[in-house]
Amino acid sequence: MKNANRMHTLALIVVLLLSSCASGGTAETTDASSQTDTTQAVPADPLEALDFGGQTITMSVSDYDGVMKWEMSSEEETGDVVNDAIFTRNQNVEQLLNVELEFEPFTYTMSVKNTWQNHVRTSVMAGDGAYDIVHSDSYLGTAFLTDGIFSDLSTMPHIDISQKWWNRSFMEESAVNGKYVFATGDISIILIKSLYGVFVNLDLYDTFGYEENIYELVHSGKWTVDKMREMAAGAYRDDNGNQKPDSGDMVGFLVESPNELTGFLGANMVDMTEREGDAIRLVYGNEHNAEVVEKLCRVFHETEGVLIASGVPMADYGENSIFKNGKVLMHPGLFQVADALRDVPFRYTIIPYPKWDEMQADYASTALQNFSIFSIPADAKDPECSAAVMEALARESSRLVTPAYYETALKIKYAADNKMAQMVDIIKNGLTFDFAYIYSYLLGNINNEFKDCIRLNDPNWASKVAGKKNAWETSIAQLLETIGS
Repeated sequence: MKNANRMHTLALIVVLLLSSCASGGTAETTDASSQTDTTQAVPADPLEALDFGGQTITMSVSDYDGVMKWEMSSEEETGDVVNDAIFTRNQNVEQLLNVELEFEPFTYTMSVKNTWQNHVRTSVMAGDGAYDIVHSDSYLGTAFLTDGIFSDLSTMPHIDISQKWWNRSFMEESAVNGKYVFATGDISIILIKSLYGVFVNLDLYDTFGYEENIYELVHSGKWTVDKMREMAAGAYRDDNGNQKPDSGDMVGFLVESPNELTGFLGANMVDMTEREGDAIRLVYGNEHNAEVVEKLCRVFHETEGVLIASGVPMADYGENSIFKNGKVLMHPGLFQVADALRDVPFRYTIIPYPKWDEMQADYASTALQNFSIFSIPADAKDPECSAAVMEALARESSRLVTPAYYETALKIKYAADNKMAQMVDIIKNGLTFDFAYIYSYLLGNINNEFKDCIRLNDPNWASKVAGKKNAWETSIAQLLETIGS
């Protein structure tokens, strides 16, 4: 069975490679001197020796709005590359660890979110061992932190957060006193779909005759907020003659959802908190953050060619985007937007959100809080097995599911010489988190203050934060006290 399953995995990888070739990839010859020495020993798989005797591992799956369960389970192969990668991933994990995986979705909406939260709480507090792993929505799921119903993952064997398939920033920033109960990374394909990037219409980019190659601009470190503003202004054209930027014009930079402004939090190094040992200090009102808000208010409200539109419902996100009409040079959005761009008649790419300035060392990115986080409940029957399954799911997702998504949704060949793939890697690898952003549900949606000030053109950041500082600091202190008690 194990050999047969490996052959199945190889078949899926071949399909991905053939799909890449069909989309225009060409074979390259490799000089023998540059080939990797295949005689080197392959590191032993730390999970290979594990055998959990065929036990069943049940995962409670948070199926918010009915759109999250698909990332975890697939009943059969359908020919859809991502679905089949998920199917194969799960088979591989079952074979590797000798377990049976079961997924139990719980579908709910925001208006009845308490039904899902209470379902999980009641189960774990009853100690019935119904679930071995809990899959949660990253926004609502953090509420469980104060309940004490999840195990400390830092003490679990097999979970190695130094590996590329885990987002280490999330685990470290979510930690309290060195303990963390949530994990995420490649194990959640929704996390990748929730990354913010800037979509660029390459046909328009060429038409306007910008001197810099867009990819070289990013690699040089010169892709900054000032550069974005300069390029956006140069791309404006008042097509409908009403003397104001709107959806009927040629637009340089289009924001359709206020959430897209949240992407500038990470990109411009807007810290909400700082860690000093085990203490967490609020720094949201600092001078740098005030400068960022003041400048972005000018960019979005005083720059010809920059437009904040009325937006579209999240249910239609991307499908009704003005970017699809071919008259928008740049549009910040979730990777999810790419799902709706498969048939557009123009070339496009994705680049990171701009840096604050050229002195900023790296590009940083943010994810919308609708991705998935994973925990081991305190009453799990075999926590070691739960941890091994989480590690294996994350690793196999990195090998199979993430490349499949890149190939089918983002339409790129995941290769080192592919320029768009390099941009995607910069965005994915630059994903960073802040304690207050992760726990915003428990802190009165503190992150909304940033995007609301920019959207409403309210540059008085210092006074805005000062009015809420005491409440936020009190909430953070209460949160830390509750967790530590």
